[in-house]
Amino acid sequence: MDDERQEDNTIYSGSDLTTPGSPYESYAKWYDQKKPTQYAFSEPIPIPPPPPDWKPSTLSWRTLVIVVLVSLLIGGGSFFGWLKYSQVLSPVQKTTGATTPAPTHTPMSIATPTADRNQSLQTSDFDKFLHNFRVALYDDKNYDAVQKVTDTNNFQYASIAEGSPLDWKFIHDHLVNGDMTLLISDPIWTPEVAGYNCAGRLYGPNGVYVNGHAVMAIPNANVKYDLGTSYSSHLEFDSQGASEVFVFEQPNQSGQWFWRGYTYGNISNC
Repeated sequence: MDDERQEDNTIYSGSDLTTPGSPYESYAKWYDQKKPTQYAFSEPIPIPPPPPDWKPSTLSWRTLVIVVLVSLLIGGGSFFGWLKYSQVLSPVQKTTGATTPAPTHTPMSIATPTADRNQSLQTSDFDKFLHNFRVALYDDKNYDAVQKVTDTNNFQYASIAEGSPLDWKFIHDHLVNGDMTLLISDPIWTPEVAGYNCAGRLYGPNGVYVNGHAVMAIPNANVKYDLGTSYSSHLEFDSQGASEVFVFEQPNQSGQWFWRGYTYGNISNC
């Protein structure tokens, strides 16, 4: 029995794998048939080519720019639409289900200080003086400013036909109390143009005269005239149309102009 179980301890070399009669002959033949050709050890495995260089794509930036522009257009259109809509609804605001009118703001008016007009009366330019005098006398009723440019010592309010003049105090008191309102023409309207120099009546360079008699003598001065109207509740001041003639003087023919007085009862083309 021991002889029958004796094992074959023969050692085979690599060349003995294909030797006829070798126990590995059949395995060697099977391996030669089944082995893949790509693993042939006679040929080296090729090295794969390197990957291409990476470059940033311009398409992504262009897409981003387009998206941003479209977003701005949509957002701007929405904003202006909301703004227009809010302006339409601004007159009425909704609060807790009730309508409340939107608050309105009245612009503050800017008035010209009286001091500026007072200063503008201090001038040797008659046209400028006449305009500012009219504003102070009628528009502002600033009789303090008027008094500063009035010849209060020689002032006369007289009828062209009867004389008997009244002084400045009488006129000033009625102006201040509101019993009397005076308005002069601007631009200037002279008695000569109105046809008041007639029937011996003369508004001349040296004052007012009737048939050579001085109603208001003004020597050594430049004299100017302008038509006007008075309004009063007193009969002695009632007049028909622009029948008053306001008289102004420039003493010594230079410098400041002053209000010298005025006449009433004038008739055109008498």
